[in-house]
Amino acid sequence: MNIKNSIDYDGLINEDSLAVGIARVGSKDVVVRAGKISDLIDYDFGGPLHCIVIPADLHIVEAEYLVAIAGADSRILDDV
Repeated sequence: MNIKNSIDYDGLINEDSLAVGIARVGSKDVVVRAGKISDLIDYDFGGPLHCIVIPADLHIVEAEYLVAIAGADSRILDDV
């Protein structure tokens, strides 16, 4: 998937946008991973079902959770 070719204008979503990928919500083998879209594109979430979340402005507690639990880069804390 090529994000740059899929979006015709700036400001919506780009490869540097924060995203949260979730696989198999509610199961014992749930996977939650956060990071830049460019990093998540090649991440192996395993089998379905999958969900992607593009968050707006994060509360500090949400950002801390994404860093601690979902593997987000700690630099996201600089923006909250």
